[in-house]
Amino acid sequence: DDEWVCPDKMLTYGNGIMPYALLRYGTVYGDKTAIKLGRKILIFLEKCCTRDRMRGPIGNDGWLLRGSDTVPIFSQQPIDAAYMVWAWLAMYQISGDATDKRMYKLWMNWFEGENILHTKMYDSSDMHCYDGIDYFGVHKNSGAE
Repeated sequence: DDEWVCPDKMLTYGNGIMPYALLRYGTVYGDKTAIKLGRKILIFLEKCCTRDRMRGPIGNDGWLLRGSDTVPIFSQQPIDAAYMVWAWLAMYQISGDATDKRMYKLWMNWFEGENILHTKMYDSSDMHCYDGIDYFGVHKNSGAE
């Protein structure tokens, strides 16, 4: 429905991959319905990721349940920010709209320190991405990221 656009009852891990996939599919196959749905989900996610807080992934410390007013802040993971970069970049490539371009750059800036801890999310000496933002600070493990 228009209030909760995603098919799942909660937003968990890797939310941006769904709109990204729909936008890419729509581009490859000329499916305007897929593009429209991808954009709708992307805008919904953006609202969730900026509701009453600084832009950032939905934390896995509770996830975001449908109907909840509180978006978890901690245990933000870089893969989630990366998927939002990909989705907004795909949207920009489709639309050419400067607002969509601005959005993917804002998400990229999350890695550069525009996040709740105001710190880079990677080691600039070797380019390893850190594992996430937790209540105790940056989790500097560098696993899958």
